[in-house]
Amino acid sequence: MVPVVTQIALENRNTFAVAKLNNDENRETIRKYQVRGQPIYMVFQDGKVVGRFVGAMPKARLLQNILNAINK
Repeated sequence: MVPVVTQIALENRNTFAVAKLNNDENRETIRKYQVRGQPIYMVFQDGKVVGRFVGAMPKARLLQNILNAINK
């Protein structure tokens, strides 16, 4: 999924930002957001989680999920 996420980030850099978090180095954050599965994608807007998606998915579906979350 890394190449897909990288591609989405580059193609949409003027619309939203993408960040990656290392689970092993950020245990407190993992607990705070109750991460259970991987890969997990969380969409934040104004400091709040507005979207959360777990598992591998096609690029088009992931992008649509992100856009739906930020356009609610």
